[in-house]
Amino acid sequence: MIIKLNFETEQTDIFYKFTTLPLKKQPEFFLMNKDQNIMITASPEDGIYVDLRDPKNVIEVDLDEKYEIG
Repeated sequence: MIIKLNFETEQTDIFYKFTTLPLKKQPEFFLMNKDQNIMITASPEDGIYVDLRDPKNVIEVDLDEKYEIG
């Protein structure tokens, strides 16, 4: 799950909840594009790519499964 935090109000909201299995370890890498509609997160054992450009058709790819790496 990716959360967003409003520093002024200290309110947190869920930005995105992964549909794939949860990561086996805490992510060590997270990056979003400039428009914040494409993101990638990774741990030493997992990698997930998410494309949020079309809210009705969100694309989530488990990279280690797709490319058979681990």
